[in-house]
Amino acid sequence: MIAELTPEQLMLLPAYRSKWQQRAFSLESLHHPTVTNTINTAYRLYGYSELYGYSEPTLLFFDSVRQAVEHLGVSSSQTPLNLVMLVNPVIEQVRSQFAPLLWTKLWRRLGKIYANEMGTMTADPLFAMVREQYGRTLPDPIKRAIELNSSMISDGALLDFCITVLGCTHTEPERWQTFTALIEHCPWHLAFADFCIVCERPIWM
Repeated sequence: MIAELTPEQLMLLPAYRSKWQQRAFSLESLHHPTVTNTINTAYRLYGYSELYGYSEPTLLFFDSVRQAVEHLGVSSSQTPLNLVMLVNPVIEQVRSQFAPLLWTKLWRRLGKIYANEMGTMTADPLFAMVREQYGRTLPDPIKRAIELNSSMISDGALLDFCITVLGCTHTEPERWQTFTALIEHCPWHLAFADFCIVCERPIWM
């Protein structure tokens, strides 16, 4: 049971946040076959096929966020599925290796790191482009994508820190690998019951 961390270990947390931001905020063009495989595996691991009775979602690729929003509708009432939750079994196994109070402090500390970074304009380049187009009044689909993106980065950074630095273990390698692939290969996605929207990265910036 991990009950406390050294000051040296705590000082590594911002570096892990930056590491996963860099992976998510890559400006390289998406590799569609990799994205397709990642999304399909994520749906399977989360169990959407059993819930909705189909094997794989229809993937819709868009060159810009604006195109995706126009497809959905600015005030879309559709609620996206949260593919990020596929990593929950890994989180629970890692969390069980911590004293409860320490685990809570870690989540809060990482959240504070994120808030400080946003305050200094450290942001996703795609998000920066979206803000230029829409200002502060963002369409609902964009707000949902931002929330999911932020959740993936925070979860990935903390889990990577716990596994790599603290030696935490889990028995779900496929879930962990698929989750990290979502961050690296298709962080800006919106999944629905039978289709999933994926936005191209702004490679022209």
